[in-house]
Amino acid sequence: LGDSLLVVSAGRDSVLRITDKGYVKAWDLPGIEAMWRESKDSLWAGSGSKLYHITERNIQQWPLPKQLSASNTVQSIAVDKSGKVWVSITRAGLYQFDDGVWTHVSTEIMGLDAIPIILQQVASGRLLLGFTNNRIGELVNGVVRQIPTEAASSVGNVVSFVEINGRLLAGGE
Repeated sequence: LGDSLLVVSAGRDSVLRITDKGYVKAWDLPGIEAMWRESKDSLWAGSGSKLYHITERNIQQWPLPKQLSASNTVQSIAVDKSGKVWVSITRAGLYQFDDGVWTHVSTEIMGLDAIPIILQQVASGRLLLGFTNNRIGELVNGVVRQIPTEAASSVGNVVSFVEINGRLLAGGE
């Protein structure tokens, strides 16, 4: 956030903010499992019960969708180029979050158990989704589309993306 580093570790009930001068501040944000840096001054974070938007001015928070159980947790967050917030929640699926309202987004085009492991916006602005078993999706106008991956049959669970000179590289297990 800004020029500082935010650190979270498993089992810790706070987020540490470390500035370039070594100053450390702790925020009481329990169980953070995922973070997304939208911009220099905007960070999104998620836990098993809440979604947070952290800025220099404040920390806003919203509960996760009501129908979820305690075993569901935010596993990935991304903000697309239009400013929409997308959240993958374990064992629950993909959601779009807009001003306090959660909307479930179908991923059935991706096959069985299609819950994104990772959401990531790449250099071109495309918002990509990584799934288990070599599956890659892309969000286009709020709809998940499958990207053919025949040439990438040994990636396994897709956990990272990078786009170089218009070519997409996917990393996995």
